[in-house]
Amino acid sequence: MNRIFLALAASLATLSAGFAQTYRDSAGTLVPGVAPLIGCTASGNCAGPVSASTPLPVAPAPSSGASSAMSHGATAALASSLVLKASAGNLYSVNATAITGGSAGYLVVVNAASAPTNGSAITPLDFCYFNGVGGCSLSHGAIPINYSTGIVALITTAVNPYTYTSGTDTAAISGDFQ
Repeated sequence: MNRIFLALAASLATLSAGFAQTYRDSAGTLVPGVAPLIGCTASGNCAGPVSASTPLPVAPAPSSGASSAMSHGATAALASSLVLKASAGNLYSVNATAITGGSAGYLVVVNAASAPTNGSAITPLDFCYFNGVGGCSLSHGAIPINYSTGIVALITTAVNPYTYTSGTDTAAISGDFQ
């Protein structure tokens, strides 16, 4: 999405010849010239002209810092559920592989702090179907899905993704979240 904004900003800059300001190049150096009309903060919020306080965004430098990374959770063994986060958070992706049991079902992600009891009605925010072998994955790329209570991935063999039926199939479940 930032690429679209950058392309739009470049087009607007061309149309606004003579609108002289400075902007930051990819190295962060202030450069005199025609600035785009739309500016973005380092976090990607766009509003107002580009200036020293609202430079064009640049790709963050690689970092080993925990604050710049997503968290990753995975089951230690085959399981029918995984609490990725027991509080509010964002889901980037979830995956279920090595499904055993032979029954078709769903990988379901619910907005909860813990796994529901077997046979419970559930309201998934996300799900994908598997045919009893292999697995399935959900990925949201750079724009995650927000979960206001918690993030719990479930393997259910119910005939639809709105009932949690555990015990028949298990899987290696993993996910990326913040």
